[in-house]
Amino acid sequence: LETTKIRRMGYSNRVPFADFIKRYSILVYPSRLAASQLPTMGTKEACLDILVKLGLQNWKLGKTKVFLKYYHAEKLSKMYDDLM
Repeated sequence: LETTKIRRMGYSNRVPFADFIKRYSILVYPSRLAASQLPTMGTKEACLDILVKLGLQNWKLGKTKVFLKYYHAEKLSKMYDDLM
């Protein structure tokens, strides 16, 4: 029921905190040294830090997941692909 409610609000992508940090922290912290400045891995604070520094808006954080709209996922993927 919660999944349906979240999808209706337009958040088609739900990414666990650890997966989000593992994939997208490189966009904000390109070196391992800078990545160590992140709050404890797998936390809401680390995801919040990444999202704010990337300048994304209109996303939500749940208890264990980042909720993104389709255009957020596209933008993040493009940024990641461009970096790689």
